[in-house]
Amino acid sequence: MKSSMLWDVVIYLVLPIAVWRLGEGHLPDYYLILLTGIPGIIYTVLTLAIRKKANFTGIFLLTTMLIDSALDLLAGSVRNMFLYGLWQSVVMILFYGLTLLLRRPVSMYFALDVAELQGYNRQETRELYVSPKPWRLLQLITVLMGVKSLGFAFIKWSVLTHFYNERLGKLTIGYDNYLFYIRMYNWVWGAVIAVCWLLFYRSVMALVKDEPNPAV
Repeated sequence: MKSSMLWDVVIYLVLPIAVWRLGEGHLPDYYLILLTGIPGIIYTVLTLAIRKKANFTGIFLLTTMLIDSALDLLAGSVRNMFLYGLWQSVVMILFYGLTLLLRRPVSMYFALDVAELQGYNRQETRELYVSPKPWRLLQLITVLMGVKSLGFAFIKWSVLTHFYNERLGKLTIGYDNYLFYIRMYNWVWGAVIAVCWLLFYRSVMALVKDEPNPAV
């Protein structure tokens, strides 16, 4: 666990900042920002390949990463990169909201993938997860994911509105500073959602203990 967290910090924060600071002034900002994302892309692909996550979670993570990378490549400028990122966040908010309206919160599929990897029957586990308390927590987790995306959209809008020089085509705060704050935001929200996942699994374990013939 600690090793994984350390690697996340190195790959998603330390290396991108190092790439930015080494290349700043030598390459246009747009191409340099693209380079800072390469370590994270390689790390994510390798992690999914090693863990063989050919399930909903793996496909979801890989798809969102590919869309993000494709939008960055199509952007052609720093401004468009942030603008496309803003709209991508809006689309994710709508996606999370749609899964809630359809009573298929995306978090449920993440939880089912974890259970299946542990050897539990997916259908029987699903029946347990739709019990009132676990179900409410799965909905809450999905709502929090949407709120997190809303925050990303606001941050990108703020950068475009207050920290982008249209004439120079550059960020006025420095992309390394932006990286630091966006990663901190991401990890803080990750911790909040992790607490909700802990509460979810505790509620599931409580149900299992109460049932004479538990589903899992």
